[in-house]
Amino acid sequence: MLEREILQETGSALRKTEDKVNWALLQLEVQGREIIRTECTAKRREAIVRYNRLREEALVARRDLTIHREAAGIRIKNWERMEVLYPVPPPCPLDANRAPTIESLSRTCEQALKSYVRDYKLLK
Repeated sequence: MLEREILQETGSALRKTEDKVNWALLQLEVQGREIIRTECTAKRREAIVRYNRLREEALVARRDLTIHREAAGIRIKNWERMEVLYPVPPPCPLDANRAPTIESLSRTCEQALKSYVRDYKLLK
């Protein structure tokens, strides 16, 4: 009974940490769209600075989730998997007209996820 409760609490805490990563990535995506919509160069520069700050926050949130997963016992290829599951685009140059995207990584992510699923099935 106690073991089940501990597992439930661990899962709940992991979900909350994952929610922070998803929220940070969503904010980053919204700010990226704001860069595209902004026509004034000075305001676009401000939007890019905010985008880069949000990007750093997303990286910290992803790192925290990775560490949390390791503490919960999920260690095999954990860092690599987190980069694939929660990709963070590169920083945006101050003179850009649009924010960098991760769309080019989608095929790589899909292949990596299939590999992880295959590895997981082999471990069982």
